[in-house]
Amino acid sequence: MDAEIVAIDALDGSIKSFQELSNRARRDVKLDDVKVSVCVFVFDLMYLNNELLDNGDVNEESKGGEKRRKKPLPATYEPDKRTLAWLKLKKDYVTGLGDSLDLVPVGAWHGNGRKASWWSPILLAVWDPLSGKLVAVCKCMSGFSDTFYKALRERYPGNSDTCARAPRWDPTVDTGGLKPQFYFKPQEVWEIRGAE
Repeated sequence: MDAEIVAIDALDGSIKSFQELSNRARRDVKLDDVKVSVCVFVFDLMYLNNELLDNGDVNEESKGGEKRRKKPLPATYEPDKRTLAWLKLKKDYVTGLGDSLDLVPVGAWHGNGRKASWWSPILLAVWDPLSGKLVAVCKCMSGFSDTFYKALRERYPGNSDTCARAPRWDPTVDTGGLKPQFYFKPQEVWEIRGAE
C-alpha cells in the first residue's frame, strides 16, 4: 500500500495545494482551531483481506494523482534511501512541462542548520506595472546548490550597498506583511520553476 495526505476543501472535496498542507499547525492543536482539512488517499493497494487486487508487474498512481510512480511489484520501500526500485516522475522534473517565472530577489532570512551562514529562504517578487512596485510572491528555500548560496552571500553581504536591515532602494517592494531579516537591492532577475 502507498498513501498520501493532502489538504482538501471541506465543502466540495477538491484537493488544495501542498502549500496549504505545509502551512497547517502541527502541535498542541485544538480541534476547534483546525483550519486545514486533510484526507488520506490510498493507492497502489495490492492486497485486501489477503486477496491480490492487481496481478500486473507495474503499478501507476490512480487518476487525479500529481505524479506517476513505476515500481516492480516485489520492490520494497526503504525509508531515507534512494533506490531504483521506486521511481517518481513529476512534471516539475521534466524541462518544458512546467512554466517558469521571472522573479526578483528582494530579501532573505538567515538559514538554519547546514544553511546557517547563507541566505535561506529568499523572498522573491514580481513587477506590478499598475502599482509601479515589486510585489512579493513567495519564499524560496530549495533547489539551489551550495555554490549558488555561497555566491549569493558574496553578492549580498549583510549591511552593504546591496543588502540592508531596512529597505532603502527604488523601486519599493510590497512584501505583503513579510519582514525579511535583510532586504536586497532589486538588481537581479531569476528564472524560477516551482513544484505544484
